[in-house]
Amino acid sequence: MFLLVCIRHTHKYPPLFEQVLVGYFQRFRVGEVITKRLLASLYFRLGSTNIQLVFQELERVSMKSFYEKETYTLDDIDRLIEHGAEESLYLEFKAAKSIHRDSRHEISKDVSAFANADGGVIVYGLTEDNHVAKSIDPIDGLTYTKEWVEDVIASNVNRQIPGLVIHPIRLNLVDLQSIYVVKIPASPDAAHMSKDGRYYIRRNFKAEPLQEY
Repeated sequence: MFLLVCIRHTHKYPPLFEQVLVGYFQRFRVGEVITKRLLASLYFRLGSTNIQLVFQELERVSMKSFYEKETYTLDDIDRLIEHGAEESLYLEFKAAKSIHRDSRHEISKDVSAFANADGGVIVYGLTEDNHVAKSIDPIDGLTYTKEWVEDVIASNVNRQIPGLVIHPIRLNLVDLQSIYVVKIPASPDAAHMSKDGRYYIRRNFKAEPLQEY
């Protein structure tokens, strides 16, 4: 794979690049040769100074594939950790402490920010270290149920977000230690207001206030 070899020896890139590249080829297997040529053309046309644009496109395609999954399992979370998945415009990791009775503002802020941008996924119950997936940190699913999270979002984000889905991953069925994967679409009804009366948008690794509101 000439492009991959070239990139390996000339630049320092995010840890997920090779995995994303392979996943990209697998996703478009019918045109693998054309895809390689397309990526090579894109790489050399943009030039090394703009290679981040290539990563952004690969990330967008990879994240779209992750976002479009109909369901999520513990294997999906383990792969995020194994491959050193990084938070991005479309993906955020939240430790268990992010789900508690005093977190309504933060939850509404983070969820509305994704809806006001291009959508994405928040994984609650997964820690990060310098924005890289680190370890599973299960949520008490008996106290903080899927319905509790749904109610927090519905009652603290002004205007419902159409198409938002919460996928619970149960680590066990005794005390319901859980991970919640929240899929947030880019909303056609944006902008959505958070509990604090402000509007936010997802930029880089965080929710930032929308200055025009």
